[in-house]
Amino acid sequence: MDSRTGKREEEVRQVAQNDIQVPSFAMPRVSSLLHQPKAATPAPTVSKEPSKDGAPAKSAPAVPPPPPYIDSDADSVFAYREWIDNHFYPRILAKQRQTFDVKIEAFELAGVPIEIISPTAGVDPAWKGRVLVNLHAGGITFGARLCGQLESVPVAGLAKCKVASVDYRLAPEHKHPAAAEDVAGVLTALANTYGAESIGLFGYSAGALLATQALYRMQQAGQPLPAAVALLFGAASYWGEGDSSHWAPAISGRTMPAWEEHLYFLGADGQDPAVFPINSDEALKAFPPTLLISGSRDFALSSVVHTHSKLAKLGVPTQLHVWEGVAHAFSHDFRLPQSAELFATMINFFDKHLASPKAD
Repeated sequence: MDSRTGKREEEVRQVAQNDIQVPSFAMPRVSSLLHQPKAATPAPTVSKEPSKDGAPAKSAPAVPPPPPYIDSDADSVFAYREWIDNHFYPRILAKQRQTFDVKIEAFELAGVPIEIISPTAGVDPAWKGRVLVNLHAGGITFGARLCGQLESVPVAGLAKCKVASVDYRLAPEHKHPAAAEDVAGVLTALANTYGAESIGLFGYSAGALLATQALYRMQQAGQPLPAAVALLFGAASYWGEGDSSHWAPAISGRTMPAWEEHLYFLGADGQDPAVFPINSDEALKAFPPTLLISGSRDFALSSVVHTHSKLAKLGVPTQLHVWEGVAHAFSHDFRLPQSAELFATMINFFDKHLASPKAD
C-alpha cells in the first residue's frame, strides 16, 4: 500500500468518526402528537353527463408536476419560476380571495415595486397609522409578487390592517446586496410617512434572512429600525445549515447547495455580517423585539433556533414558536389550524410592539 492510499483511508476513517450513521426508518406523515386524519373517502367521480347547454362536461386541467428546483442552477430557477407562477400561486390565491376580502394595489416606493394589501372595507381603527411589511419567500430566486400576496393576504384579512409586500430584486439576475438595498430603501421611505415606531417587518424563509440583512444595513446607515420584526422559517444565518439541514431533506427529498454555490451569494464573504448578521453580536444586539417561527420538520429550524438563542443571550426581547409536525413555510396553506395559530401569534406580537394607532 503506497502512502497516498494510506492517507486517503485515514481521511475516510476520520470522516466516519465525525459522522453519525442513521439507519433508514419509516416516519408517519402526521405527528403522533397531532390528531390523525380520518380515513380517506373515495374521490368523487367526474360526471360525464353533458352540461345544461348540451356541451360535454369539462374537467379541471391537470397540473403538471413541478420541475426540480436547484438554487445554484439558473436554468432550474427559471423553469421553476414558470411552473410556480402558473400552477401553484394562482390556485392558492384564488382560494384565499374567496376567504379574505382584500384589495391589492401596485405602487413604486424608493424605486422598488411594492403592493399594498388592505381590507376592502377599510383598515380597522386599531391599525390606523400602522403598516406591516412583508418580504416573501422563494430562496431570493422566485416568488416575485405572487408569493408576497400569498403571505400578506391572510394577515391583512385577519388583522384588518395594511400590508406592504416588497418585490425585491432576485437572483440570478441580481446578487447580494441588491435585495437588501431594495428592502432598506422601502423601509426608510415608509418610516418617513408612518414613523419607524409604527412599522412591523416580517419575512418568510429567505425573506427572513433578508429582513436581518436589511436591519444590519439600516443600522450601519444610522437609520431608525422598524418597531418589531418577525422571522418565519428563516433567520440571521443561511437556511441550509445546522442539524435540520441534514435530517429535513430526508423527509422532503430536497437537498440544498452550500451558500457559496447559491446564485444570490456568488462572490460574497460568508463572514461578513452584511451577508449573515448572525456573525455580529453588535448587529444582533441592536435588533428590535423579534418573533421567530418554525416547524419541527422545517429544514431552517436550526437557523431559527440558533438566532433565537443568540438574541436572547444578548438581551433582545425575543419569542420562539415551533409548531409540531409541520414543515417549512407550512402557513402557505392558510387552511391549516397551525396556520391560524401562527397568524394570531404574529398579529398579536405586532399589535403589542407597534406604536399605538393614530387618530384620523
